[in-house]
Amino acid sequence: MCAASFALDCFGQNTNVVASEVNKAASESLKTYRGHGVAGLQGAVVECWLQPRDFCLYLDVASQRIVATANRSGTAVDKYFYRSKCLDRAHGWLSLSARSSKANVQYLQAVEQMMESILTSQQEKMSRTSQ
Repeated sequence: MCAASFALDCFGQNTNVVASEVNKAASESLKTYRGHGVAGLQGAVVECWLQPRDFCLYLDVASQRIVATANRSGTAVDKYFYRSKCLDRAHGWLSLSARSSKANVQYLQAVEQMMESILTSQQEKMSRTSQ
């Protein structure tokens, strides 16, 4: 998380604000997946990107990670959530910023690192409470 915080600070992003938004995206994605499956996640992400903002990037990253995890359990992955497609959408959004391409890649990596940590933590909490 330290490296992610450093990367976000370097790009002028308030780490606490980004962490809060990433956490919210992870929670919403998990709730949507449990209630509506992959189709629900795709609908939420598509709808979000109709009015692009940083939160859509976080929601997309969270949803892609959830679908990738579900795929390991045998759930088919829709092409929409292929990692390459998710990265294309992310880079499309980040390319609108004044940052360099390299800085955008580092920012996305920091977001992905933070998302992985938050999703793992939330999924562990949900497993313990459902037992």
